[in-house]
This record gives sequence, structure tokens and C-alpha cells, in this order.
Amino acid sequence: MNSSYADDILPAIMTILEAVDGIGKTYSYPQHAAFIERQKELFLTDEGKFHVWWPHRVSWEARGGLSAQVFRRHLIEITGHYALSNSEESEKEFQNVIDNVANAFDTVSNFSLGDTVDQHLMAQMEKSDVMFAGVLCHKAIIRITAEEEATQN
Repeated sequence: MNSSYADDILPAIMTILEAVDGIGKTYSYPQHAAFIERQKELFLTDEGKFHVWWPHRVSWEARGGLSAQVFRRHLIEITGHYALSNSEESEKEFQNVIDNVANAFDTVSNFSLGDTVDQHLMAQMEKSDVMFAGVLCHKAIIRITAEEEATQN
């Protein structure tokens, strides 16, 4: 398919991610801010919840044979942060959002990421609790592998 990550694959991922129920704020690359006011602007939803997601490609590998056929495999991490609050049952709510994200990428219609890759595989999900931007948060990393045929001419 000879897709570009930035021009083709990333916008397809963002389209899927932004359509997820309860997703919070979304960005097409990791966001960081040194000052509290900027952090609030970046990470607080309109409802005042600290909730943000973004994808980023962490690696790719290419393999080929004797022919001009080359396959490129992208490892993409979709990272989410959600403020931890026992009184608001944030663990339960964040687990539901994680499932919603995974389900969105598992649908048949999203299998080729908007026809930008030949297939993608949901590889793994990790969840932990971390400090992020000075806030105790639930953090999820959902890893997907996207494979495309990048045939050489």
C-alpha cells in the first residue's frame, strides 16, 4: 500500500479514536506541558475531567524476500490517562473506556485502518496507575501492530 504513517495511518487511527464513546481529549501525538495552566488546557475535558488519549508509532520493521515485495510492520501505542478518583469509581469508568477503544479497533470495518494498511492486530494492553502532569492517573497503553505491503518498484 505504501502508506505514510503521518499522512495516512495516523489520521485513520485518529478518526477511529475520536469516535469512541467517552474518549476524553484526543491528540495525534504525545502532549507535555511544564506549566499548570497549559496542562489544564491540554488535559481537562469540557466536563472538567482529566482525561486524554494519543497514539504514536514507537517502531517499525520491514521484511522482504527475493522479490520486490516488502512488508512493513508498524508498532503503534495508543496511550490514555484518566484522573484517579475512588469516590467517582474512576477505575470502573476507565476500564470501560479501555474496552471501548479496543472494541473500536477490533471491528471488521476498522481492520485495515481506513484502507491504509493490509491488516492490524490488537497485540496487548497494559494498565497502571501513575503520576502524570502532577495528577495521580490511571494509564493504559494499547499496542496495535499494523502491517502493510510496501512493494518496491
